[in-house]
Amino acid sequence: MNKNKGLILKNIIFSITLIGAINWGIVGFFDFEVFSFMLGANSIPCKIIYIIIGLSALSSATFAVIDCSYCNVLFKRK
Repeated sequence: MNKNKGLILKNIIFSITLIGAINWGIVGFFDFEVFSFMLGANSIPCKIIYIIIGLSALSSATFAVIDCSYCNVLFKRK
């Protein structure tokens, strides 16, 4: 994958993760689930959105470890 496409993918994944984090912040502060309100509680589209957000969060964590300069020194990666 060329460097520009990788950067675009990381930005998309980060944006999806950020949207999920904002949703959970709203749940925590106001006890209001945005996606359940828009798509219906326990609906298939709502579950798909939550799965996409969860996978994006896992990808973000993976990218964070791969790009971590401390991890590169610790594991002697270049």
